[in-house]
Parts: sequence; C-alpha cells; structure tokens
Amino acid sequence: MNNIKEYRKAKGLTQIELAELAGTGQNRISQYESGERPVENMTVRQAKKIAEALGVKIDDLISSP
Repeated sequence: MNNIKEYRKAKGLTQIELAELAGTGQNRISQYESGERPVENMTVRQAKKIAEALGVKIDDLISSP
C-alpha cells in the first residue's frame, strides 16, 4: 500500500510543495501517489528525502498508516 498521498495531505502539503521539499518533480510525486510508479521501486535516496519531507520513516511510505 502506498501512503504518500495520505501523509502529504495530513501535513497540508500540495504535490508541488512535497516535490520541492524532496528535491524531485511534481510529476514524480503524482506517479508515486497514483501507483503508476511503484514506491517499492524508488531509490533509497528518493525514499529518504520524501520520508524526511513528510516527517515519517521510510517504512511508513509503504506500510499501513
């Protein structure tokens, strides 16, 4: 399960804001949230940046909230 969207909304962030914090593009965040690009396939570096931006652990991105 992909939790990026839930954590992002809980933090009150837009996809653009999260992308800026994580050093990636809004399109990439959209792909992760929609499942078009599986979060399990993201690089460790990207997962770490997204998790840090959301204030969660990397494991939280793919496990039940």
